[in-house]
Amino acid sequence: MSATTTAAAPGVPNTMKATRVPWQLKFTSLAFIWGSSFLLMKIGLRSLAPLQISGLRILSGAAVLLLLLTASRGRLPRDRRIWGHLMVTGFFLGALPFSLFALGEERVSSALAGIGNSITPIATVLFSLLLLRADRIAARKIAGVLIGFVGYW
Repeated sequence: MSATTTAAAPGVPNTMKATRVPWQLKFTSLAFIWGSSFLLMKIGLRSLAPLQISGLRILSGAAVLLLLLTASRGRLPRDRRIWGHLMVTGFFLGALPFSLFALGEERVSSALAGIGNSITPIATVLFSLLLLRADRIAARKIAGVLIGFVGYW
């Protein structure tokens, strides 16, 4: 695991050398964060309501994204239509599943919730093969789904 440095743009002094983080470290960090979210929800349910937990997840994610946006000197979109799309997408792909997972963890273990979440990519492939008839079912796709099921168990 060696770190590489990036050169500064022409005409810009290279006063701060940026180091690249190895992908293995990024992958491990991501797995730890995603994997621990179900356990942390279960612990949080001892003193918080499910909707409070989902709200905290959304607010903490928004705070991180705003920090990254500020650090990269980006800006939020200004178009109302884009905000409308973001609200609908945010509800169906963020607020609703986060709330349902927190509600579900009142009745099942965090391990079972994590297992249920891990089946999502495999189910997506299966449903897309069934619903998108123009997409051919190739042997490679079937092999990928089977490998996913083997890894699931």
